[in-house]
Amino acid sequence: MINRISGFGRAMPNLRKAMLGVSSVAISLSSFAANVQAEENSLALDEIIVTAQKRSQSLQDTSVAVAVVSAARLMEARIDNLEDLQAIVPNISFGSDFNVAKLFVRGVGTNTSTPGADSGVAMYVDGAVLSRPGAQFASMYDLERVEVLRGPQGSLFGRNSVGGAVNLITAKPTEELEGYGRFTIGDYSLLSSEGAVSGPLMDSVTARVAYRVINRGGYGINEHTTSQVDNLAKSMGRLHLNFDISEDVNLLVTGEYFTQNDRSAGLKFAGPNFPNGALPIGLGGFAEGQRNISSEMDPVNTQKTWAINATLDWDINDDFSVKNILNYREYANQLINDLDLSSVVNSYANTGNRTTIQNRNVSSESFSEELQLHYSTDRVKAVMGFFLFKENFRSFPNTIGLTPTGGQNGNLQRYRATRSIHEADALALFGQVSYVLTDTVNLKIGGRFSHERRYQDNAGIILGAAGSPGQFPINVETAEIDRERTFNDFTPELGFEWRPTDDIMAYYTYSEGFKSGTGQATITAAPIINPEIAKNHEAGIKTSWFDNQLVVNIAAFVNDLDGLQISKTKPQAGGAGFSVVFENATTTHGEGVEVEVNWQVTENFRLDGAAAYLKSTFGNFETKNPLNPSGGIIQIEGNSTRYSPKWSYNLHGTYEVPLDNDALVTISADISYKAQQYFTEFMDSRLGQGGYTLIDASVRYTSADEQWTATAWAKNLTDEFVVAGAFAISTSASIGRTLLPPRTFGLTVGYNF
Repeated sequence: MINRISGFGRAMPNLRKAMLGVSSVAISLSSFAANVQAEENSLALDEIIVTAQKRSQSLQDTSVAVAVVSAARLMEARIDNLEDLQAIVPNISFGSDFNVAKLFVRGVGTNTSTPGADSGVAMYVDGAVLSRPGAQFASMYDLERVEVLRGPQGSLFGRNSVGGAVNLITAKPTEELEGYGRFTIGDYSLLSSEGAVSGPLMDSVTARVAYRVINRGGYGINEHTTSQVDNLAKSMGRLHLNFDISEDVNLLVTGEYFTQNDRSAGLKFAGPNFPNGALPIGLGGFAEGQRNISSEMDPVNTQKTWAINATLDWDINDDFSVKNILNYREYANQLINDLDLSSVVNSYANTGNRTTIQNRNVSSESFSEELQLHYSTDRVKAVMGFFLFKENFRSFPNTIGLTPTGGQNGNLQRYRATRSIHEADALALFGQVSYVLTDTVNLKIGGRFSHERRYQDNAGIILGAAGSPGQFPINVETAEIDRERTFNDFTPELGFEWRPTDDIMAYYTYSEGFKSGTGQATITAAPIINPEIAKNHEAGIKTSWFDNQLVVNIAAFVNDLDGLQISKTKPQAGGAGFSVVFENATTTHGEGVEVEVNWQVTENFRLDGAAAYLKSTFGNFETKNPLNPSGGIIQIEGNSTRYSPKWSYNLHGTYEVPLDNDALVTISADISYKAQQYFTEFMDSRLGQGGYTLIDASVRYTSADEQWTATAWAKNLTDEFVVAGAFAISTSASIGRTLLPPRTFGLTVGYNF
């Protein structure tokens, strides 16, 4: 059993400082607020309603550090995917490699790209869990808002929320006919369109259909084949059907589909990973352009996912209500990459080396059921629930060594494959109660009991062309790894809220998170490892000023994570080279402060911004640096955790210029900064990204009747070269990396009705 108390004791000195600071701010602000005259203010910001605690409430009444991104903000900032969120939400970072979404919140996230491993930040679409990290690229369109909850959310959101949770809230059917259409053209041959139509179908039935299609040329080329790489070809659609069964019962049925077929996952060569500069086994043939690749085969990235969701709401009476969320999803992805990052063909027939083309095929079927019972009175707000989750995940064949024998279109010969089957069965009981102790103090208590069974069956298979020199026989199983484990866990939550005035709320919350124990798709004897347990202390203050013209929210936190699941580097037999294993390697400790500000300065001028400080470090951690394969074991305790910039900030400004014909011109600008961050545990600049600043801007014209819009936009105006992820590839002794987009610009024309 993991010690639940040790993290509490270690956190208390820092927490006391945070609490004293927050209390001092609250007292000062309360004194100042008493002198502010409340009066009607045409500049008041709109109230933001969130469901971060499984019930609708004002953002300013929610004792959780949650960032809310509205539909208008998503459109204005051209937020197309999870990667874009990191520019406007404090203390989150995003990377991607091997088509695995790596979302980190406060230094906690996903530390492996291995198929079968789970995310450290839970993601939901309308409250239904989206489990596969690869599938998390799919649903960012026609949204009402995005809620990003920072810190462990174990009591209400459950498994795999040790870093936090992201909930995508889609736009729902409307009683009146309405909709929109938008068409975008841009550089790199960008052509995209999206739209939605919503309204009544018949008595008591409304519907909404939405779609998005994106086609874009590549940011680089394959210098060997001349094909474009990092292009996009995505299509997605969603249908909502809303049934008002009675005055008290409502059923929303949703179906969505996503498909992608492009070359967007090609790895870029950053250099050899040996300190003496020796070339990797590709022996040349590397790309000259930083955004290019050079490979005997073009990369392949194909994805398909579809889901159906049913949400039932039943208001039993004034005090009790029931919500039930039922979801089924299928996901499939094929990813082909050349792991030596070189156009040299490394086959047994040519060089005597193993082939280095990886063909990763994964598929998943998942089912979830969540039943919630809500109780609400003037004094008590409570939610209790039952959660069931089942997933079957398969990776077959997951080959390393897929080389054309007869040129680019020749036959393929395989070298090695992994057939991997993973199953997850999870049950949970959860609840949270908020109780009004006095006129100014609320008590919050919650918890979740989780039971989970994990099963995996891995088989290593040697494949090859019969009779080829140096090849192995066809279809010989070399290893059978069959594992099953069961986990039980309880994640508590305890907190209080203090409201000295109607416009100020201070809070403290202790919460825990549970990330399931898991295995990985591998041909080695990889066991199912233990869970991760996160413990978090958070103190915050939420304030609004001048009749809600200015909102300032501050959160300070201390978190500890035990049993970090991470790919750890170990020396091979004889001391030369290295191997990578997935295990519970160490602990992490984090502390930081986040400040968010929304200010309607004048009728025409608005500012929104956030700033964050984060110090997140590893505990006792002995490992081997893959950039120094001949070196020994080193101790890296105190090193920064992955994707954990010490400082980050973002600032968004809009200025509206009314025209004589009642039309409107809106000028917007965004600036975001992230300090130095590292993508491995070794704090090596070759596997990291220095501090960088991104600047975006747009000018939008809105017609007098607000039906037509035309927006000229540009992103990454200064064309910063930013590495999104980097890693040492043991197969080829190379450093590979993924990149954020270069400078882009375009024009979007929209029509609303």
